[in-house]
Amino acid sequence: MSADVDFATLIGVSVLPNGGVVLASDLRNNIQFFDSLGRSTKTVGRNGQGPSEFEGVNQFLRFGDTLAVIDMNEAIHRFTLEGRFVRSERVAATAEQVHGFFANGDLVVGVKRLEQIPEGRWQQATEELVRITATSRVALGHFPTQEFTRLPGGKLKGNVYSPRNRVAVLRNQFCTGYAGSTTFRCYDRSGRRLWTRALTNALPVAVTNADKEAYFSDIYTVNVGSPRKMLDDQVRWARASVTFAKSLGVYGPLLAARDNALWIGPPSTDDWRRTNPNPLPERSTRWRVYSSAGEFLANVRLPPRFYLLEAGADYVAGVTKDDDDLEVVLVYSLRKQ
Repeated sequence: MSADVDFATLIGVSVLPNGGVVLASDLRNNIQFFDSLGRSTKTVGRNGQGPSEFEGVNQFLRFGDTLAVIDMNEAIHRFTLEGRFVRSERVAATAEQVHGFFANGDLVVGVKRLEQIPEGRWQQATEELVRITATSRVALGHFPTQEFTRLPGGKLKGNVYSPRNRVAVLRNQFCTGYAGSTTFRCYDRSGRRLWTRALTNALPVAVTNADKEAYFSDIYTVNVGSPRKMLDDQVRWARASVTFAKSLGVYGPLLAARDNALWIGPPSTDDWRRTNPNPLPERSTRWRVYSSAGEFLANVRLPPRFYLLEAGADYVAGVTKDDDDLEVVLVYSLRKQ
């Protein structure tokens, strides 16, 4: 099943029990529902600050029978799978990223800890993961993430394309791993380690000259309409001052599948591309799948020019682009070989 949808950039997609899909894109103040034939059935949400109202979509997540929209003002809006509004709440201002929800609705957020980054010397930062309940905040641990240095005057500078901490929130546990190593681990809801695994035959993916040029070309794309000389000056400054990592790391996103499996993707520049958050791989990509108990289940090969956004026991859902460079949502059935 595929659905041609008029949106800017797809933020998330979820396949519904009736075979339809629900979508969220970055420049809309709603989520859109489609049936199994790709026909629009309804939209939910609008601009504002009341029930079922929000300002843009920053993230779109699903846990159990709940859809969650995190808007540009760091508010979380919860809906049923049928699109009925449940409630809204605020995310703590210190939360840099919402990683997901446990089955009971508790929220897992990540906060980079940069206070100890020295001036003039690169140092690996840490990300603190926190579980937010209805009444409390529970620290889950600190985990290594990308490199930073502090410039004279106090401004922080990140090592572009450096490996990051990757996080997936399953029903009753979370999994995390620093992509600069082959190891990843899963923990229970209190932060107690459950198991550790290491990827075999996994090598770091080098940062290429094409990756670097894509970073600079984004400056022009993001600032379409700005004076060319100003952008040329900005690119010259960036070429002289930006520091690139040598490697993207060993693996990419960690994805919590609908059946509670853990999917581990290949390294990519996804996190860094300001103009193309859904970069389509030109070649087939391989994802490794583990059970929630740490058992290796399968290698899944996905087709070229397909960007994965959701996985289930027997399907994957994501996005590609048509001949007019418009995003198209695709749902594929998984086939065992």
